[in-house]
Amino acid sequence: MKVLNGILYLLKVGHEVADPTKAMIEIAQDARRFNISMIEVEPNFGQGMWVAAFQPILEKTWKGGATVLESEWAKGQKETRIIDTLEPVLTQHRMVVAESFPREDAATEDRNYAFLYQLTHITRDRGALTHDDRVDAVSGAVAHFQRAMMMDVDQSAKAMRDEEMLAEIEDFLEGFNQPTYLGMRINRVRVATWSSQHGWSGDGRPDAEWIQ
Repeated sequence: MKVLNGILYLLKVGHEVADPTKAMIEIAQDARRFNISMIEVEPNFGQGMWVAAFQPILEKTWKGGATVLESEWAKGQKETRIIDTLEPVLTQHRMVVAESFPREDAATEDRNYAFLYQLTHITRDRGALTHDDRVDAVSGAVAHFQRAMMMDVDQSAKAMRDEEMLAEIEDFLEGFNQPTYLGMRINRVRVATWSSQHGWSGDGRPDAEWIQ
């Protein structure tokens, strides 16, 4: 899961269940694939043994790419905690799901292990689900990003646009302060430019690129 401007993006849920080693390899590969910076593990999952076994696999697959840490101990009844965490995010439409995810989830052989089945059948009754691993994992990820969720989406998006505009202005002004042969910077990339006085500039320099 990732977050941008207060919106959560669910990229993938679920891995191999029967083979722990295969599951670790898949998680490490996905961490590299999606450029994940942190992997959070339940503190009661193997009492630290899972993390110890996973670290060498992650290091081999993506050396220095992600940090592994244990989350805080969960409190209260699980079903209530999951619903209270996910409901505000879903009702406010602040979670985006990858297009490939629903298809992969629907292909799960046992529906009890499917995230969408767990999400749509969980209640506040204790033991409402036969398996709640996937919806619980997503709930844990959402809880981690709760601080980011407090951001105002419109304000955050405006701040990003303002930052991009300032960068464009800086690039434009810098172009006037550079020698003619260097061309001009556009989106922080040096490109060749043309003028009636000097003709093409930047085309004979290694740090310049032609505008196609």
